[in-house]
Formats: sequence, C-alpha cells, structure tokens
Amino acid sequence: MVKLLNTDEEAERKKLDFDLRIPFLVVAAVTVSNTSRWREEVRKEIMDEVCDRHYKEIEALSKIDPANPFKNTVDAELFLRDATEREMLRDQLNLETGRDISRLPVTSLEVLDSLVFEKRFLEYQRLFLEDLSSLGQETPSNLLKVPQRVYEHYSGKKMWQTTESFIFVLGLQFGISSFAFSLAKSLSEVIVTTEKDN
Repeated sequence: MVKLLNTDEEAERKKLDFDLRIPFLVVAAVTVSNTSRWREEVRKEIMDEVCDRHYKEIEALSKIDPANPFKNTVDAELFLRDATEREMLRDQLNLETGRDISRLPVTSLEVLDSLVFEKRFLEYQRLFLEDLSSLGQETPSNLLKVPQRVYEHYSGKKMWQTTESFIFVLGLQFGISSFAFSLAKSLSEVIVTTEKDN
C-alpha cells in the first residue's frame, strides 16, 4: 500500500525541493561559465535556458487549482526560516498593504522565489567560487560553504547544532560535488555548432 504524505511532510518536501534548486543552478552557472572553449553567447544561452526552466517549474508549482485553492500554496511563516529573508518579505508586505504584518501569510512559491532567488543565487555563487579557490590551497576546507549555508536557509539553524545538520551538509556536499564533476565532464564532451559553423 502506498503511504500518502501528510500535510506537514508535503510542506517539508516542497521546502527541501525549493531550497535545493538554487545551489544546483549556481553550480551549473559556474561550471558553464568556466567552459572556456565555448563562446560567451553560447554559455549565456545555456544559462538563460536553465533559468527559464527554473522559472517555468516554479510558475507551474504556483498555479491555483480551482478545486483546491490552497493546494499550490505555502505558509511563508514556516517556509522562510532565515531571519533576513523573513524580514525582507515582511517589509515588502508592509509597503504593499500599508499596515504592520506580524505573521507571514500563505503565498505561492512564485512570490517567495521572486523574493529570495537573486539574493541566494549571488550568495551561493560567491561561496561556491570561494570553495573552488580553496581546493587549490595546501589545506583546503573539509566542508564546502554552500551546503552549510543551504542548511541554514533550510532549517533556520546554524551549522553543528544537530547531527541532522552534519548529515544534511555531507549529503549535499556529495551531491553538489558529483553534479559539478559530471556536468563538467559532460560539457567537455559536447561539441557546439552554430549556423555560422555549418
């Protein structure tokens, strides 16, 4: 018999999926931009397509279902666990409504993504580049900074407060490293041709 997710498990799964999207987009962006054998416009076109897919998926996950209007919504109070991001949304809502919002509302993933995407993308990109540069040092850091920051966004807690944090970070570090290696290897084998080349 198939076990159906309860509402809390479903919300947690959505949150985890949302929180893991951006770091993998960052890894893709950095890996593609480091593929120097391609012209700049080819690298830009690839990243535009990757980002477009991300936005389309978020939009699809945010569509209102008339039969169940709350199906594709999330509780921002539980979904945003980072204090800075919670304050950003609260400030935005205070401006839009003209009143003081104490509790964050139920909203769509699209709204939350538009709020945090650029902030997280730039932060993870900076951290990932720092991680890459530390790999060339004599004593590189054992743990990448990106998975640690993703954990903080996901849980709202600082690293090392629980065993869960260590397991989460190690798992994500393995996932990011494997993805970066596989993507770089695949990109090195791709031959790009354009209409000019034919």
